[in-house]
Amino acid sequence: MDMQTVTQKLKNGQYENAKEFESDVRQIFFNCEKFNPRGDFVWLMGQEYKKLFEGLWAGKSDWTAQHAPPSQPQSPASTPEFEEEEEDEVEDEEPNVKAIQEQIAALSAQIGDLA
Repeated sequence: MDMQTVTQKLKNGQYENAKEFESDVRQIFFNCEKFNPRGDFVWLMGQEYKKLFEGLWAGKSDWTAQHAPPSQPQSPASTPEFEEEEEDEVEDEEPNVKAIQEQIAALSAQIGDLA
């Protein structure tokens, strides 16, 4: 797993949820630690990137709470309105994907600055 693959998967909408994205990013860190000797430049950059990611990821819940659309009372499942609300929810998820893409781009730029 590498950042290019994660970025491509984000652009193609291949992540079903944030957990899948997080898992792939953490796999990058795992691979970096496993295949590079401790103290090596690549290993050290992996550690820096991991710290940066951890800090940003810790703020995910706060960011989501601040940017989440206001909750609305739910309709019974038997009404046609329920189907329309489900479609709206899918559209509302799109800005979250874009925000994650922007965070990935920012992280990638910061890693480039560190190298």
